[in-house]
Amino acid sequence: MMIMEPRQGPKEVVSGRNGAVSSSHPAVSKIMLDVLKKGGNAVDAAVAGSLAGPVYEPHMTTHSGTVSFLYWDTDSGRPYFMDASPTLPEGLAPFCPHPFAPSTAAAIPGSPAGLKAMLERFGSMKWSELIEPAIIAARDGHTVTSWEYALLYGGAGGMSSTLAGRTYFPSGRRHYTPGGFQVPVGQLWKRPDLAKTLEQSAMEGPEYFTEGEWAKRLVAEANSLGWMITLDDVAGYEAIWVPPSGSGTRKTR
Repeated sequence: MMIMEPRQGPKEVVSGRNGAVSSSHPAVSKIMLDVLKKGGNAVDAAVAGSLAGPVYEPHMTTHSGTVSFLYWDTDSGRPYFMDASPTLPEGLAPFCPHPFAPSTAAAIPGSPAGLKAMLERFGSMKWSELIEPAIIAARDGHTVTSWEYALLYGGAGGMSSTLAGRTYFPSGRRHYTPGGFQVPVGQLWKRPDLAKTLEQSAMEGPEYFTEGEWAKRLVAEANSLGWMITLDDVAGYEAIWVPPSGSGTRKTR
């Protein structure tokens, strides 16, 4: 049974003969399940879910954050682990552009390169196929839940702990508070700008985030704030594999 609205509390145990998926949002789980039904493998499903997750749960994840990947490959009979955590640029001091997170620092995002590495090494479907559900969700909108609203606002910590940090910059205000306010619980939250970003990535691939216009815009915005990163810092990011990337399996795409 597929529960189409997120709810708190215990969930039913599910099983399947050919596969199973899990996420913290039912719509994301459905996207991953649909990938499996189309003939995709577990990695394809994970990539599709990772791309859709930030649309449905912007309080939990992002398209420019971290990917940690643990995988058992039946062909080689070996486990593989990949870490694609954000990194601090070499030669630059830690930099924090706003006052709401003074103990943190801006970093080079890892997830675009990480998802690309997963798909190239163990996936079987194209990036453009796997990002399509995220595009649809951003363009058509999703229903805001009470859990999402509360966590975006800041939960018990109040607005200053979460939403104020996300809306410190004008672009954040446009994204998280369209019209000046959070989208209320039960209403559709459409994000056409995010849909356009994902559509461009569908055409250019994950490289759009690492060396394309998105990456160039990241560098320009960072430089304007005083964080003097370069495009080489973004494009040169590499995920870390254990065992190293030369000893794994690459599926035909």
